[in-house]
Amino acid sequence: MRGRRLRRLALAAAATAVVLAALAFAVAGQGGLDLHPAPFEVGEDRSVAGAPGWSRPCWAGRLESDGRHARSCARLRGRVIWVTRDAGDGDAHLVTVAGRRLRYAKISRQVQSYVKVPGVGDAVTVVGPMVGGDRVREQVNVWALEPGF
Repeated sequence: MRGRRLRRLALAAAATAVVLAALAFAVAGQGGLDLHPAPFEVGEDRSVAGAPGWSRPCWAGRLESDGRHARSCARLRGRVIWVTRDAGDGDAHLVTVAGRRLRYAKISRQVQSYVKVPGVGDAVTVVGPMVGGDRVREQVNVWALEPGF
């Protein structure tokens, strides 16, 4: 009798673990990263011929002012799993899960004047130049942020 109960309990625990793992995999699999190469020329209307509409914030005269060479414009759609604020310069750093990968984004203090820093668990779409980060290989410097994917 006791062996049967333990077997049922073990089976229930295993089934629960499988369901939780599948749910985590499905949630983490949402979102992704889209890239568009940095243009050589930006039109008078701040558009780039052939560039997708989501990339418009990148071509609004800001790529040159970023201070680092932007390899491309990025659209990151992910779920925020960590938020830190740098006490020195006031920047907010986001760690997101997008397309089953960890991705990083930085919201400068200046951008925070018109963009609200999301919280842990929020789904976000951010657009900005993809640059090399100080502590990570690459990050998106956020110029536009919308809730959801």
